[in-house]
Amino acid sequence: MTNMKILLYICFPLILLSGCSQFVEIDPPFNAVTDATAYRTDATATSVVTGLYQIIINSPFTADGAGLGLFTSLQTDELKYHLTTAATLEFATNALTAENTNVLGIWTRAYQVIYGANAVIEGVSRSTTLTPSVKDQLLGEAKFVRAFMYFYLVNLYGSVPLALTTDYKVNISLKRSPSAEVYQQIITDLSDAETLLTEAYMSATNVVTNDRVRPNRTAASALLARVYLYTGDYVNAESKASAVIAQSSVYKMDPDLDKVFLVGSQEAIWQLGQDANVSGINTYEGYNYILISDPTTNYPGITLSEDLATQLQGTKRGMHWVQNFTVGTTAYPYAFKYKVRQAASRSAITEHLVVLRLAEQYLIRAEARALQNNFDQAAQDLNAVRSRYNLADIFPENLPDFMIALEQERKLELFTEWGHRWFDINRWRGFSNPSISRADEVMPDIAAAKGGAWRSAYRLWPIPMNELLVNVNLDPNPGYGL
Repeated sequence: MTNMKILLYICFPLILLSGCSQFVEIDPPFNAVTDATAYRTDATATSVVTGLYQIIINSPFTADGAGLGLFTSLQTDELKYHLTTAATLEFATNALTAENTNVLGIWTRAYQVIYGANAVIEGVSRSTTLTPSVKDQLLGEAKFVRAFMYFYLVNLYGSVPLALTTDYKVNISLKRSPSAEVYQQIITDLSDAETLLTEAYMSATNVVTNDRVRPNRTAASALLARVYLYTGDYVNAESKASAVIAQSSVYKMDPDLDKVFLVGSQEAIWQLGQDANVSGINTYEGYNYILISDPTTNYPGITLSEDLATQLQGTKRGMHWVQNFTVGTTAYPYAFKYKVRQAASRSAITEHLVVLRLAEQYLIRAEARALQNNFDQAAQDLNAVRSRYNLADIFPENLPDFMIALEQERKLELFTEWGHRWFDINRWRGFSNPSISRADEVMPDIAAAKGGAWRSAYRLWPIPMNELLVNVNLDPNPGYGL
């Protein structure tokens, strides 16, 4: 990673973890992650791991304006920003700078979680007192979490430092690893997680539960399917997605769209749940997307874009996943996938943040099959998603037509979720001009409409200036010089 600045970052999770309510305090609490005593019992070791999820959900990944899902949606044609807060406006106008506090916040917290995962892998591996099944579960979860963090780092920033140890003497000398190397580590970690985890979901006390807030084997397979798709391994992408889809007794696309994002959703493969949140916030998506006042004058000032709202209007998705807040004669559309802005109490929480869900797996398999020229089966997967919305079957017979249809389905199905739209247009080649990216085809008009100007370099976020200043081994991304 870096030098003294990053040492502060990687030590900070020790303090964070000791504050989680599920964490059993060990004296001294700030040594919890790396202290060998944390890994002597199943309960204490599990508390360290479950604490990692609370760092994720209460960090810039999902909080602070709903986190990376919101920031990446603002960069695309999904969301519109009505206020003037500089750090957010940079996303909305595609004018990011290396000094952006949100860019730094997501980078920093990702490495904090990675440090925690590395500590768990080291501590659990050395432990001789953990129950073997619990040891496997915790190792699998830690590797899953590390892969999950690196997936977002490599897609947001490109090549990044690949820290796989808690040894600061190693971490302080790390340079940026090529994206292909980072992806290979992600695949290795997720493959290990598949082997170590079970199909059952485990509770914080290591008993089988219906709650899906700790990843299981299927969660590892689902994320692997996405990773293989992104890296161009379409055979394995299809295989992993098929393995998830085949579990039809566990995972189903609910015809009731109001249930997709609830606690216990049968479509959810992995969710993040708030822990003892006395404010009653179910998810930061609900808290920040649901409008309760004029977005042109009040925080958070975010609405759906007019274009996306128009495409959803009158559709089943639009009727369930979009609402309007009216000010005078003006109706402002907003994302309504999550129905609760703020509950009365922790006990009233009914929604968990969905990270992985079944509909995406059908769309992954559809794309993977089409890119293997299997258009018949690819169309079946597209139509499996469309059938939930009573849409007519479609049968694209060539790759250009299929990609246009796929783009539309992914845009309308996954809007505002975890950066899908932003990552899609950046990973796809241009539909009309394959020598450029899809982003370079569509973003010039999108950026101009929002008052910005598109440059191809903006497909990646800048490496945070704070990191560049303290680590001479880090190079800036093109377009974001010192």
